[in-house]
Amino acid sequence: MNRIEYDMIFKIADRAEALYQELGFEMPSSRIGLIMDIENTHNQVPLALDLLLGIDKGTFAHDIAGILRHLNRDTKRLEDGFTPRCAACYYDEPTIAHLLAKSATDMRRQA
Repeated sequence: MNRIEYDMIFKIADRAEALYQELGFEMPSSRIGLIMDIENTHNQVPLALDLLLGIDKGTFAHDIAGILRHLNRDTKRLEDGFTPRCAACYYDEPTIAHLLAKSATDMRRQA
């Protein structure tokens, strides 16, 4: 992984912590644990990190909660058939750009 990917993972962890706090939930993992879980998931199933960072709350929560629940920390593999919605295999670059633009528009409407 390169520095840009690590920076995005750190920002994803920031967003996850903020979302859990906003919802009144305790993070089920430490910050470093969350970062390592996202990194291990990205190494197994490449994630569209830019999409995960900017996607709507529901999809973001689904992917983060799913990673935390389904990643086996011993094998560093996702289990139980879970695949994040923001897995890069589902999207090409134009689709990612479109989804990010739509998400940004939706967030402005909610504000």
